[in-house]
Amino acid sequence: MMSLFYIHRGLRLEDIFYLALIWAVINIICEVPSSYLADTWGRKKTIALGVIAGLLYWIFFLLAHSFFMFAIGIMWYACSIAMLSGTQEALLYDSAKELGKEDETLSKLGSFHSALSIFKIFTPLVAIAIIQTLSEAQFVAVLLIDIVATAVALILTTRLTEAHHAMDVAEIEAGVLRDAWRLLTKNKLLMRAILSNVIIFIAFLVTWHYYQTFFVDMGVSLCILGIGWSINHIIIFAIHRYIGRIVPVRHVSLTIDILNICYTATLLLFVVMWVVFPNPYLLYFLFVTSASIQGWRKPLFSEFFNKQSKSYNRATTLSLSNFIKSILDIPVVLLAAYLIQIDSIFPYILSLILGLLVITFFRVYTRTYVSSSVV
Repeated sequence: MMSLFYIHRGLRLEDIFYLALIWAVINIICEVPSSYLADTWGRKKTIALGVIAGLLYWIFFLLAHSFFMFAIGIMWYACSIAMLSGTQEALLYDSAKELGKEDETLSKLGSFHSALSIFKIFTPLVAIAIIQTLSEAQFVAVLLIDIVATAVALILTTRLTEAHHAMDVAEIEAGVLRDAWRLLTKNKLLMRAILSNVIIFIAFLVTWHYYQTFFVDMGVSLCILGIGWSINHIIIFAIHRYIGRIVPVRHVSLTIDILNICYTATLLLFVVMWVVFPNPYLLYFLFVTSASIQGWRKPLFSEFFNKQSKSYNRATTLSLSNFIKSILDIPVVLLAAYLIQIDSIFPYILSLILGLLVITFFRVYTRTYVSSSVV
């Protein structure tokens, strides 16, 4: 219910995109250094710092009644995501490899992403149970729940066990960051996969930033919003949980391309239905469908990226992907902030254009792709 919370605290729709712009800039600053830290100082410690930054984010949002305070909170959130992105997957992948279960990494990554979805299944239902009249006290109650949940996550982080990074002195001296960047620039398939991942994700975020306000203004009830979003995460949970059985490792890249096409087709249908038959509940169904399809891709890309990068710079390589996303975020978010002042449907059209760009120029599947790890 974040966009409704922003509006409740006095922000405008375009301010939501400006906050996203601040997030992108701070993420650019923090992304690669934080992951370099994870590869050299320790992934467990970096994850703990990320959770602490997330706790500060919720505290600032609890106190925020101005764009300035929200901006400070979103800065902490960007720092948190920068520290966690890539680090969690790298920790999990290296643990599986150390245990001799590298062939099971797709299933392990799927289980990891499904675990992240569990809380997202229930939080929308809890939110709509608490937030009935969009009052200040109800929003505060939801924020306090998030603060407590983040504090619990910090405690659980202390129980993590970090695997060996397969890193030797020569590799350290070569430079983790430099080697990761060299891998990206020389591996055209990896770079194309990163662009495929981040552009579709950016397209989704453009619509996600304000979907609650968009559909509430169309007459969709908060109850339907919460139930629909919970169903979305139930489906994502199930897909992630059994992704290793559903998708053979050799078909990962092909499945990514198919999902990108399905996501773009759903957006196209959304825009067409907006013109010919703008039923709010049908449109919300299409939006949830597109969000779900986008979410199915996560463990597939994690598997793809992990197979293409080395253990000692895995977190840095993965986070360079997020770094590229943050760079691309800036022009897209600025354009979306302008478009939404003209008409609320225009950001959806922008997302559709981004999807068409991906399925036309950034397909991942090639007949020469080999799924084996580089290490």
